[in-house]
Amino acid sequence: MLQKTEAISLSYIKFKESSIIARFFTDKFGLQSFLVNGVRTAKSKTPLGFFQPFQILEVVQYHKEGKDLQRLVELKPGVALTSLHFHPAKSAQAMFMAELVSKVIQEGQANTSLFKMISDWILELDQSQKGFESFHIRLIWNMLQPLGITPESWQDIFSKNGNAEIEYKDKSEAFFNSVISNSSTAFHLDNETRQVILDRLIAYMQLHLNGIGQLKSISVLREVFS
Repeated sequence: MLQKTEAISLSYIKFKESSIIARFFTDKFGLQSFLVNGVRTAKSKTPLGFFQPFQILEVVQYHKEGKDLQRLVELKPGVALTSLHFHPAKSAQAMFMAELVSKVIQEGQANTSLFKMISDWILELDQSQKGFESFHIRLIWNMLQPLGITPESWQDIFSKNGNAEIEYKDKSEAFFNSVISNSSTAFHLDNETRQVILDRLIAYMQLHLNGIGQLKSISVLREVFS
């Protein structure tokens, strides 16, 4: 059946000589994989840039329930991003979050609230000029609700980590209060505190969701912000 949906590009791998297998988070169908033939040729009308992490797209596809690889009919940008894939700190966040999203969403299950949350985050990060270094941490926290694993309070992410909650309590409390209150003011975290909170959030997600495992792009993120 021919279907049209919004999509967020997560990743792709090379397939044979000129094709790729692309993974998208779609508004209608959740996580999906597509075989895209001939995209790695000089004659291709579909730039590989369309498949960069967190590119927002409009997709027309032949959708078949239960099929591992869906078929693309038409693909075009949904919005024009101006800085996300050119700014090192922004692109590192996008790459990391795309990897995380691909591991926390189940194949073929729609989650429209999460899709909108991530789409809005992409646009905000793209348009921000400063104070965006902790945006990925804010998004991870906000994702917990549509994923169905919201803790009773932010302190729960530190509950099994010994003295870390004491050492970073004040800075973490101020940050999460800002996030929970939806403050429009950019909140600055020093790099060390940012890394601690990120590690605790990932550990919390690994405890409550299956299949996350190791995140390869986290090393790039840490290097960029070190």
